[in-house]
Amino acid sequence: MTSVFSAEAIDEISSDITETEIQVDETEVMTDDIIIDSAYLPDISYNFNENHFLYYDQLDNNNKAAYDAMKVWIEPTTEEFAVSLPDTVSYETASTDMSSWDEEQYNDFWNMIFSNIRFGKDALTFDYPELFWLDSGKIKITLSNVRTSYSIRTQMYTMKISEMKLQGSVKEEYTDVDTAKEFKQLVDDSVSAFEIQGDNRYQQVKYIHDYIAQTVSYNASAAYHDAVTGLFCEPYQIVCEGYSKSFKLLCDKADIPCIVVPGNINTETNTGHMWNYVMMEDNEWYGLDCTWDDTNSTSNPVKYTYFLKGSDNFGGSHTPDTEVYTTAFTYPELNTDDYVYNSTPPVTSVTTSSQTSVSTTETTLKQTSVTIPETTQITTTVTTEPVTTKITTTLPVTTTVAVNSATTVSTAIVTTTVPVTTTASDTTIISTTIPVTTTVPVTTTEPVPEHINGDYNLNGTIDIADLVALRKVILGINTMDESFPFDDLNNDNIINVLDYIILSRKILGGT
Repeated sequence: MTSVFSAEAIDEISSDITETEIQVDETEVMTDDIIIDSAYLPDISYNFNENHFLYYDQLDNNNKAAYDAMKVWIEPTTEEFAVSLPDTVSYETASTDMSSWDEEQYNDFWNMIFSNIRFGKDALTFDYPELFWLDSGKIKITLSNVRTSYSIRTQMYTMKISEMKLQGSVKEEYTDVDTAKEFKQLVDDSVSAFEIQGDNRYQQVKYIHDYIAQTVSYNASAAYHDAVTGLFCEPYQIVCEGYSKSFKLLCDKADIPCIVVPGNINTETNTGHMWNYVMMEDNEWYGLDCTWDDTNSTSNPVKYTYFLKGSDNFGGSHTPDTEVYTTAFTYPELNTDDYVYNSTPPVTSVTTSSQTSVSTTETTLKQTSVTIPETTQITTTVTTEPVTTKITTTLPVTTTVAVNSATTVSTAIVTTTVPVTTTASDTTIISTTIPVTTTVPVTTTEPVPEHINGDYNLNGTIDIADLVALRKVILGINTMDESFPFDDLNNDNIINVLDYIILSRKILGGT
């Protein structure tokens, strides 16, 4: 009697018998100009998380795993690391020898691989503006362990990938990992020292919006044009990506829900735009475009044409990208109307059986509450006293550092508070931001022979404490007065970040 086997049963038995473990050491570079076929777009969730509205929440399992693993890049590193994929990726092929594949099959395979990490990479760079140093178009991907099975029935191999290795690359303007780390520390310190003014979300959003527009100008050729470093480093010139990511970074500091939004894609010129959505206290989203509100004028540097606008006045000129950029993100729905700021303070009155007390609260007026015996007519007298308004001027003091003889970086923030007595009619706090280049010479009356060059805290030795002392002066936390040694380590007649870098390497290298 002859046994009858179905084709499926034979295929299953053959697959088990012929399954082998093979090593594929194939490295590919993920470039941003590769268009991932729509067949590989993930089935993403469109729900934002409650607090910070991360793009992470829209990713599939594999891209979330890649996103989590890629967080190591928030601190600059080019060390290789592994990404374990929760959902194994399978690919059928007639040959596992990639060198025999034609161009179409080769691109098809790597598009499939990229689709499991590309969206995670995009979400990460949108959610974390401080990841500025990474050249996202030069991420190396290595498949080092691929399980392969062969089917006698179909005469096809099935390649199963459950892990890959990634290695980041540093953008040219940041030279190398050590320099990128210095820039990262510079940005962290600058954001930490940045004081966001305002008593409510509207005032804080407006302050950030105005500060950026007053501090930087638009220049696509500037060294740090596409990143937050352009806001804190000379020449203070950025493009839309730098504007929007700088705005988000400072909103993150203030715990204001904010996202960056890519769009206005022109496929013919391969150009696009980026702006922000912000959630206000009414739990509604509004559009904001710092780039288009920057007039680059010294007399009137800021306009509010695209400030907290609803869809009726913002959507016509701003079209979010949902397909061209390849990552099919969804975005919060804007409120139809523009945001309206209600600056009128509440008026509270309290009445008792024996007397009536009336108090009025105004933002800039000192007022007295008058208690009036109960009568048929209540007359309230409010006395207005002169008040003192502080005019705060934030001066980014520029310091210059040469990096590989071609790149300059500068930053520091000094806040000067000038008390000015005004009358009760003054209702606002005036804040101006003026980028200036300052060289601070310090003259000592008596030379001190025993002083060690680089001993900024004057304790007779060079150590980490000197780095701390120098950093505080560069950032404007401490002032540079006659007691601070003018140790110009690179002899360029200015104390700046380059001296900090030289001192840190001297301490770490023991030279």
